[in-house]
Amino acid sequence: THLEVTGADRAKFLHSFCTNDIRSLRPGQACEAFVCNVKGRVLGHVSVFVSDASIWLETVPNAGPNLLAHLERYII
Repeated sequence: THLEVTGADRAKFLHSFCTNDIRSLRPGQACEAFVCNVKGRVLGHVSVFVSDASIWLETVPNAGPNLLAHLERYII
């Protein structure tokens, strides 16, 4: 499953939910991270890939809808 995150604050937004330092990644870099809820419960494991215009999250099949629903709750 692949999720694309776009927008000017995409790195700051994802950094708030992930266990790795997303803000320090530059285009062409990648890392692994866990996505957690506000209580620190792990919701999923992702591979994070940074491009010039977006950040891609790759996770196991069928995990996308739950991760997407969680992230969408915090979009302003």
